[in-house]
Amino acid sequence: MIDLKRRTSSKSRKGVMVAAGGTAGHIMAAVSVAEALMSSGCDSITYLTANTDIDRELLPESQHDVVRYRAHGLSAKRSLRHLLRFIYATAKASVAILIPITKRRPKVVVTFGGFYSLVGSIWAKVLGANVVVVEQNVVLGRANQVVSLFADKVLLAFDTTEVPGRKRDVAQVVGNPIRKEVVELVRAKEGAKAAARAALGVDASQVLLVITSGSLGAKSINSAVCRVLESFEDLMRNTPSSFPLKVVHFQGKRNGVTNELKIPLVFVEYLEKDFDPNLYLWLAAADLVVSRAGTSTLFELFCLGVPSVFVPLPDAPKNHQWLNANYARELGAAEMVEEGPNLAGRLTEVVWGLLLDQKKRISMAEAAKHRGRTDSADRIAACALGLCTGSASGMEGN
Repeated sequence: MIDLKRRTSSKSRKGVMVAAGGTAGHIMAAVSVAEALMSSGCDSITYLTANTDIDRELLPESQHDVVRYRAHGLSAKRSLRHLLRFIYATAKASVAILIPITKRRPKVVVTFGGFYSLVGSIWAKVLGANVVVVEQNVVLGRANQVVSLFADKVLLAFDTTEVPGRKRDVAQVVGNPIRKEVVELVRAKEGAKAAARAALGVDASQVLLVITSGSLGAKSINSAVCRVLESFEDLMRNTPSSFPLKVVHFQGKRNGVTNELKIPLVFVEYLEKDFDPNLYLWLAAADLVVSRAGTSTLFELFCLGVPSVFVPLPDAPKNHQWLNANYARELGAAEMVEEGPNLAGRLTEVVWGLLLDQKKRISMAEAAKHRGRTDSADRIAACALGLCTGSASGMEGN
């Protein structure tokens, strides 16, 4: 295991601060980049992150150099109350962050967006650091829009993301960093799906449907899944030559539902879990995945070549999850079911149709795999280290 807490003096010429937090998707991508940085000779890594349960779980102080603080982001509502809260939180965070940044003096800040990155990136730039923006979604987030104005590099996950005109010359499409465990699965000799099923003990003959509502959970999806399962049970009972169906449902750390099934499941094998750090194994093993349209999950599914049905978060900033899901749908790699009335009925129709149509699933899997790339973390690390040393970033071309 790479020791990400290895540190040199504050004058290290290859010190990097990685600003990310709030969701597992941001943190896992940041960790992938940090591991690539350390493998490539970076002297020290500091995480600038939130003070939430998921941040503390995935980035414990025992293993990492972490600067945490509480924050209040700028709401899209733009009310006076929200604006005042934002100003107060920004002022408080500015004081809290300045001391640790001054002490560490990173050469480069790699920021993944969110309020946590905004103040830290500004201070780092004032103190002479280079700034690299990593935008994981189809559209630039509010914080990344601001930081991109003074960033030295703007690295994009999607080739359709619009960047301010004067920053287009420093923008580059690199894909989204995925965890090293997924990269290892993709490169497995027997194939990612076979390797994952062997690790999980899933029979090769089973049709595996994996449903995840995100690391924190979504009650709307979790409740709808109960109705979907009841419909599947009825369909399996009345379908000639029905297939062995296994459904694994990740409800998340919050908003889980229990005991909402109104009928016993006989024809559907059902396994319920909350958050699982080994979710990537279940994604790799799946014949079909239903999930939110977070970028990290989307790009892992691309790399693994797994067809999916996305249910985008309806109130995501700048509607980025809908845009992410639509991008995958236009590639032919996914279907999209939006939240709203009769979510369970619409999910049942789309998912059941795909479970019955193996040819369509294979076509979607091929479209997904064509868009996947496993070198994104390495490319971001190369860019950051190039800025540390003043050399070329080694990122020519897409």
